[in-house]
Amino acid sequence: MSRGSMGTGELEFLQAFVKRGFVTIPRMLMDYPVELGIDYDTLGKLIVLLSYYGGATDSAFGPHVVSRKVNPHDFDQICSLATDLEQRDIVRIEEAGDVFTFTFVPLFSRLRVHWAEEDERLQQELETNGPDPVLAAAQKLLGRPLSDREVADIQDWVSAYQYDTDMVQAIIREGQSQGVTRMTYLNQIARTWYEAGVRSPEEAEHLMQKNRKTAAKHKTIISYIGIKRQLTGAEQAMLDRWSEEWGFSNEVIMKACDLATGSQNPLQYANRVLENWRDRGVKTVADTEQAEAEHKRRSVAAASDSTRGAKAGRGSAQRNSNVFLKREKKDDTYYDHIFKKFDD
Repeated sequence: MSRGSMGTGELEFLQAFVKRGFVTIPRMLMDYPVELGIDYDTLGKLIVLLSYYGGATDSAFGPHVVSRKVNPHDFDQICSLATDLEQRDIVRIEEAGDVFTFTFVPLFSRLRVHWAEEDERLQQELETNGPDPVLAAAQKLLGRPLSDREVADIQDWVSAYQYDTDMVQAIIREGQSQGVTRMTYLNQIARTWYEAGVRSPEEAEHLMQKNRKTAAKHKTIISYIGIKRQLTGAEQAMLDRWSEEWGFSNEVIMKACDLATGSQNPLQYANRVLENWRDRGVKTVADTEQAEAEHKRRSVAAASDSTRGAKAGRGSAQRNSNVFLKREKKDDTYYDHIFKKFDD
């Protein structure tokens, strides 16, 4: 799909703008900007016009009725934008005083011409070269005709990722196994596989088996530890680190989960236990039992030392107190010689 002179940064900005839901824009404006003769300035004015008209929940397809009563502050600017776009043969305006209607009829007419020309070109290509085997296989597997957008995306897999017919079929089959064949989801599978270094259906199957085992392991751990919500990406990475980076077996991980039961954040508690075991060289279940026995022994010893220290402190205080309390009591004549000395 050609994007003409429009820069990658400009397209990404517009796509992000639309994706965030600021305004609904006809998809043809994003798919065929060059074919429809829409430059960046024109597309920007279209976005502004549609944003004045309505938000993300409003249909981007006409007719659009604008009135001064509904838009008293923006009516003149909306009218000016629509007039400018009419001169560029993008919209058609029907005026009626303080109310006017605009539609995308000129743009749709231009798009129908482009589609007819493209269909004729494809037919000539088919007559010359025969059907594209990749697209034919994808269409047969999906059981329906491919849209222009789907054709462009699949061709992107072939050109950008160097995927052949077998890989395209593997991507679609993986989507079907998940019950999702939307092109956005299939694009995500294709990109994920490519970034993971997958170049054949066999490598894809190996990756999927690994992912399924990992997902099953995660499910076992969170069920065992009592977590009923979906894990965050950081938490999934933490669980993967326990086995893949630190090398702990499922049995050792479950031992740590046993110790974490009842804590406020069981996953973080289990992570601290496993991190401590890693630093101490714990590898097996027997090692964990020995480590916990040593931990309990030290805890009991520390508690005992604390108790003895507390008793010793109380005894010392009591002895000091007794020295003061046992001071010899003086009789009434004890201070007579002192008083007599001052009297003299």
